[in-house]
Amino acid sequence: MLGFFGFFLIYLDFFDFVPVKIYFHLGLCACYCADIDFPLTDAVNLKGKFFVAFPVTIFFPRDFKVKRLVLASRRKDFSPRRHRKNKYCNDKNFSAPHSLPLAILFKFFKICRLSRANAGCIILLTGKRISLFYTGMGAQGEKKFELMGIPPEKLGRQFEQIGERKFRAKQLMKWIYAHGNFDFFTMTDIPMSLRQYLAENASITLPEIAEVAGSSDGSTKFLFKLEDGAYVESVYIPDKERGRHTVCLSSQVGCKFGCVFCATGKMGFVRNLTSTEIVGQLYLVREHIRVGGNDLTNVEFMGMGEPLDNLDAVLDAIRVMVADVGFGLGHRKILISTVGIPEGIRKIMQTDVRPKLAISLNAPDDELRSKLMPINKKYPIRTLMELVPEYAKYSRRWVTFEYVLFGGVNDSLEHAHRLVQLIAGLPAKVNLIPYNEVEGIEFRRPNDRDVLRFQSYLLANSIVATIRYSKGRDIHGACGQLAGRFVLKEK
Repeated sequence: MLGFFGFFLIYLDFFDFVPVKIYFHLGLCACYCADIDFPLTDAVNLKGKFFVAFPVTIFFPRDFKVKRLVLASRRKDFSPRRHRKNKYCNDKNFSAPHSLPLAILFKFFKICRLSRANAGCIILLTGKRISLFYTGMGAQGEKKFELMGIPPEKLGRQFEQIGERKFRAKQLMKWIYAHGNFDFFTMTDIPMSLRQYLAENASITLPEIAEVAGSSDGSTKFLFKLEDGAYVESVYIPDKERGRHTVCLSSQVGCKFGCVFCATGKMGFVRNLTSTEIVGQLYLVREHIRVGGNDLTNVEFMGMGEPLDNLDAVLDAIRVMVADVGFGLGHRKILISTVGIPEGIRKIMQTDVRPKLAISLNAPDDELRSKLMPINKKYPIRTLMELVPEYAKYSRRWVTFEYVLFGGVNDSLEHAHRLVQLIAGLPAKVNLIPYNEVEGIEFRRPNDRDVLRFQSYLLANSIVATIRYSKGRDIHGACGQLAGRFVLKEK
């Protein structure tokens, strides 16, 4: 069959023949198929082909009983429990003329799972000796699925699709998020065959840290470069007095809602981030936090983009954050900040996650809010007020109204009075944010006296109101400044 070998040959699932050089153990072996056709697929015929193979020889003692042999296949539906009924596992597909019948092979070996999904495998059998020839064929470097940022349930279903048990997903997540281990071959509680399969078919993708800027107040801004060359930013905000270490994450590259005071809105919309890219930001910033001897405590979706406009990816990312084999955060430690998209808020209430909700209000009436935030023309204030009691009941937390104060625009006592009338009696509080100025945008920051006066009026009228003095202003990492100069210049 192979001329100079003279052994029986069985070939499994030979696709996309691409001869490649492989690091050798016993030496490279030149193989030539001269006289046998292998009609295994319509696309492949080995007759007259010359290729380079990598021989691995296994010797068994006389009384050794082989319980398992992991063979290569690119067929995702290759089921070990139904191998005799599987259409890809019968004599016609896997055996050539004069080769050892597959039925006999199964008396010696039980094919349990996939291992080398991107490589062909030639097996030469003779007596107690088995020679495996990995031909290195298939789409080299092609990754079938991503592991970073995939929630446990979804990852478990992916493992079931490749013939593995669901609990392997949690084992793997623990290695990635708890131990920071990306080397599949050192994951000792995972079977070697699965480790080999993951090494060749799965990826754990992190964004590239393009730039890190430290602020005098202790906060740090990270500029991440994604695989397609797009940039997003995240900010680490420490609060040593309260023992909090918060990460502000981006959910989109740019933003389509065009709030006139926001640097991200000035960029325009580019694309949504995947849950992999969202969690990748958090993973890398958490490693930075741990270098300082601290650990992540809070996550806020207040970076670039509108979280409710990319809700599916954001929810998957949150599920990883709250998973005990993920980041292990509580639901109340995660906050979503939104311009106010009612259907997005309702969708959250139909899921298994309960993040805190912050609505960017910024004005006490529709006329002024529509000038600041064009989305208000589609979703006026009353549509948001109706959802506040319902969401507060769902999340068991008060809703936060974020109110950015612009000097001479919305910071007067008259504005404060109308705000009290708007939200009185609602299970909500107000977070006052003095505007952080952005180059090229006309608005100015109010003076501290006007900010304190506005807060005092709210407190005097039984409205819980706090002032958020944003950190990272000197590095353009404060609220409303993300997308910074570097990204704007790139655009």
